Amino acid sequence: DEDETSLTYNELPRGDFDEFEIQAERIKQKTYALDLDGEFDAGPGTLGLDLSWSRYKEDTKTSVDVGEEADFSDRELDEYVDLDIKDTEWGAGAFYKFKAAAADLKFGVDFLKKTRDGSEVEFDIDDGVVGDPDPAPGAVYTVEERRIDPYVRLTLEPNDMWTFDAGLRYETAKRDVTSDLGKVSKDSDELNPSLHATFKPTDVDQFRASVARTVRRPDFDLLAPYLAEEEPIDDDDLRGNPALDNETAWGLDVGYERRLGARGVVGINFFYRDIKDLIELVATSEVSSSGLGRVYEPRNVGSGKTWGVELDFSTPLDVVGLPNTGLFFNYTWLDSEVKDPFTGKNRPFTNQPSYVYNIGFVHTVPTWNASFGASLYDRDMGFETGLDEDVTVDYDPDLEAFVEKRFGDRYVVRLAAMNLLDKEKRETYRTYDGDSVDEILANRAAGKINDSERESERSGVLYQVTFRAAF
Repeated sequence: DEDETSLTYNELPRGDFDEFEIQAERIKQKTYALDLDGEFDAGPGTLGLDLSWSRYKEDTKTSVDVGEEADFSDRELDEYVDLDIKDTEWGAGAFYKFKAAAADLKFGVDFLKKTRDGSEVEFDIDDGVVGDPDPAPGAVYTVEERRIDPYVRLTLEPNDMWTFDAGLRYETAKRDVTSDLGKVSKDSDELNPSLHATFKPTDVDQFRASVARTVRRPDFDLLAPYLAEEEPIDDDDLRGNPALDNETAWGLDVGYERRLGARGVVGINFFYRDIKDLIELVATSEVSSSGLGRVYEPRNVGSGKTWGVELDFSTPLDVVGLPNTGLFFNYTWLDSEVKDPFTGKNRPFTNQPSYVYNIGFVHTVPTWNASFGASLYDRDMGFETGLDEDVTVDYDPDLEAFVEKRFGDRYVVRLAAMNLLDKEKRETYRTYDGDSVDEILANRAAGKINDSERESERSGVLYQVTFRAAF
């Protein structure tokens, strides 16, 4: 259950009360999964088979009541929306592997079929009562994706210090998005090679290098061919794009890792990605249904690249007499570059920070069969852009803590508290005016800001209790 109450006043500091809006979401989500796999001796090698099935179902009902009295006495139903999603995934695979001297060879094929039956339907409201469904164009839709991916992998270990791993995967996919707006079909086939090398000069030191081509497929939420209100944030709308292409990238990684004692490790990794058909949410010039935001649309904005450095550290504190306390820290510095589809100038990826870090500890109490810990996460501000606006997004740090109690070998109860610092998100909007696209872009280039707005959003602590059992 998620409830939100918005109170609007005529002026700041708080003046006369204007109106209220109460939004109630009743969310039901279920996930099922079944997996079956096995390996069997066959000739000189091993034959492997696997089958999988999973389903995700969501039924979310949202009602909005409005009124103009501060005591909510005139509360009246204004909106009712029913979101219904059913995702089903079937998978199957077969492989054969065998070993010869210092080489391992594996080849096989994977099959995958993913479908979604989705709808987000708004109902008519008759005198405060839910009436007939009134679906918007494209709001009732299906997505189907079918993949066949043959592959081969060769692993070489010429000695105790070197390991080489080479792979080649041919990924083919067919995708159909169907609604009352028509049918959009996409076919793709990508040949994805990879090569990895590991060098271990000592028992505690390890160097790694890899180059690989990868594929990122659009999330089904981005393909849904209708206008979803209050996405990606409250005042905006999101229109899906069933014509999205897959995002592909060539990646290079080089890293070093050193063991610290029996359980500790410290490492550094350098990465670079050259991306084609980058997928981003683009703010169009169209005003959202609320009249306060923009309509966003996922698009392939062209080619881009990103690079950075990752630092990782994790170790128990044996050296200071605390073997049951583990400390961890990771920090990533990153940068990126893509040509903006509106201005034609290079900019970072949408809302990508220049750094992200996470630091924390975990302490185990063996006599109580329990543990507790905390972690602090923070990131740099991000940048978003549209045809007629620039947006900077800034976040406060996020502090989480937990305590966990184990009962025997099978049962665990965990209490977690998230957002202990009541973090705030701040967005600064700068809007540029004009009677045409050329005039808007000219005002942007000249820095002539028509309007500036600052929004802040703060949320409280979230508590979560989890019970886990293994059978």
